Amino acid sequence: FGVVALATVLHLQPPALFVATVEYGSQRSRLLRTDDGGRTWLEARGLPATGRVSGVAQWPRQPGRLIAALGVDGLYRSDDAGISWRPVDR
Repeated sequence: FGVVALATVLHLQPPALFVATVEYGSQRSRLLRTDDGGRTWLEARGLPATGRVSGVAQWPRQPGRLIAALGVDGLYRSDDAGISWRPVDR
């Protein structure tokens, strides 16, 4: 990864932890997930590279379903606990 200018920690159901990053000098944004306290990270697939993640919420009755808010890019949904994402209502 490049130099991170902004990182937002988004904590959901333990042990899952999400971090939204924006690289310094670019508009590149990533959503990363760890399940082991930060030893390993997975980058989310299916989110636009320029979309800034402002929040992630867990679906109340389905723990593996998540919704991410990406500003002007709208809402994205994951049904596999944040590994892959697709746009909502598109």
